[in-house]
Amino acid sequence: MNVLLNISYFEIGNENSIPVFLMHGFPYDIYAYKNVVQILKKNDLRIIVPYLRGFGPTSFLNKSFFRSGEQAALGKDLIDLMDGLNIKKAILAGYDWGGRAACVVAALHPHRCIGLISCNGYNIQNIKIDSITPDKPENEKNYWYQYFFHTKRGFNSLTKNRNDLIKFLWKTWSPTWKFSKKDFELSQESFQNPDFVDVVIHSYKHRYGLVDGDKSYSNLRSFFKENSVNFLNTRYEIMWIESISIIKFISKILILYGMLSLGLQTNLNQVFTLGYKPLIVGFIACIS
Repeated sequence: MNVLLNISYFEIGNENSIPVFLMHGFPYDIYAYKNVVQILKKNDLRIIVPYLRGFGPTSFLNKSFFRSGEQAALGKDLIDLMDGLNIKKAILAGYDWGGRAACVVAALHPHRCIGLISCNGYNIQNIKIDSITPDKPENEKNYWYQYFFHTKRGFNSLTKNRNDLIKFLWKTWSPTWKFSKKDFELSQESFQNPDFVDVVIHSYKHRYGLVDGDKSYSNLRSFFKENSVNFLNTRYEIMWIESISIIKFISKILILYGMLSLGLQTNLNQVFTLGYKPLIVGFIACIS
């Protein structure tokens, strides 16, 4: 628990083993890792899978707190959870929103990160530039739902038709994933969180510079602005990996039993390095 949130999480494994945080994205929840956990729990790891803010049982401690979905908030939630569990450093793995949270922690607190596995690559947002820089039309169409969420109609759709909307996103993003009614029902309750809509809408408006962020994270946003160049060349030079074999193993499991089980396309060959030290292992999925 931190000053803003009561963060709910699933945990399994030896408390004295290497901790691994598995961070989910939108619109998914901890069950995205159900196959991954079954593999990792056999390998003497402490596995922690949190519900992000706005998802599942994770809740704000006060009705007046800003329901922010910005990247700084997601990263701060993760570091607060690590502090609350008295975890000094861990392997951070995730995709989409969760991958971004892991990237933020690794950039701001490299000494807390044994290794980083981001299934969407290195995805900290440079909002000042990214929010106004157009992409190719064939890529822009993939982000229709983000633009939709900028409108009152999109807000109403997510409020009143969220299950149908989420199922449609699952189907269009993962055309080879034949999820069952039971698969969806496992996660469905997570999307009924009373803060889900507000957090999601704020996230997709903030990243385009359409709304202000939470003042609580102004220092973090200033850091992002001052370090808008790729953090790989600035912050990671003091980070080190204690066991690269463990990182590679978890990376493969995440891809083979995580992303591919969701039908997401991946590139196993994208590995970012700084000098001879492998500092971040990243993978690209079809949706960022």
